[in-house]
Amino acid sequence: ANGAATAADDDDEDEEEQKEEKKESDTDEAELPSYPPEYYEYRLVGVVVHTGGAEAGHYYSFAQSSDGKWWEFNDTKVEAFNMADLDKETFGGKHWVNVDDPQQKGKKVRKELDK
Repeated sequence: ANGAATAADDDDEDEEEQKEEKKESDTDEAELPSYPPEYYEYRLVGVVVHTGGAEAGHYYSFAQSSDGKWWEFNDTKVEAFNMADLDKETFGGKHWVNVDDPQQKGKKVRKELDK
């Protein structure tokens, strides 16, 4: 009989703990500040792009300067960039990059990569 009473006591304690945890979580949620939806919006200022596969590839990026202009940073090439072209620049397909020529030190060759 002692074993049954102990199990019942444990169940009662578990229920009390769950009720207390629920009260605490309800209190925590009630104390969180409420903000309008625009508070949760963000302003995009940069994008990192990877081309190639998991075994090899190339990274480059787009970033917005403090004057609001967008730039492409691709190794030593830095050029103005039109953000209206972001989807075609970053979603699939092929693109060309300049890479070191493995046969001529100091030279570059153009290579087509998957986006």
